[in-house]
Amino acid sequence: MKNRMIKSREEYDIACERVYDIIHSSENPIEPNSMKGEELELLSLMIENYEKENFDIEAPSPIEAKKFRIEQMNLKQAVIVP
Repeated sequence: MKNRMIKSREEYDIACERVYDIIHSSENPIEPNSMKGEELELLSLMIENYEKENFDIEAPSPIEAKKFRIEQMNLKQAVIVP
C-alpha cells in the first residue's frame, strides 16, 4: 500500500485489510520499530483520521451510557438505585 492519506471508502477498506493481514501474519508480537511495526502504526493513524472525518459517532446520552455500563458489569438496575 502506498503511504498517503486515505481519501475514499475503497482505500479505507484496503488499509483495514492490510492491518488485519499484518496482525494475523505473525506468530510473534510485532516489534514497534520493525518495518511491519512502522507500517502498522502509520496505517492505524491513517485509518483513525479517516474514521474521525467520515464516521460521525455521537456520544451516548447519560442514561444510555449508564445502561451500557450496567450491562457490561452484569448488574441489575436495582443494584444502582440506592
